[in-house]
Amino acid sequence: MGLPEVVVEGDSRSIIQKLVSQTADLSSVRSIISDARQLASNFRHCRFTFVGRTGNEAAHAMAIEGRTGLVDCFWVEDGPPSVLAVAASDRRFGEPP
Repeated sequence: MGLPEVVVEGDSRSIIQKLVSQTADLSSVRSIISDARQLASNFRHCRFTFVGRTGNEAAHAMAIEGRTGLVDCFWVEDGPPSVLAVAASDRRFGEPP
């Protein structure tokens, strides 16, 4: 993918805890957790981080944008303008003052 180091942010504390845990996951989402861990192993460094919803509006905007389409969408470099504006705001939220 060309991304040796990634940070995956999520607003579900329980999912992030499952992803960073060293123990086997036995929950109903175990196959998703297993897949995510496997994908993460393809990067030199992958960190899973909890971010509250106020700092993760871009994910919400992408979910809304994805639900409005009739076909699957994949955004690799640029996303829809509505999502890019929110992502820029999220980026400022994470920067130190």
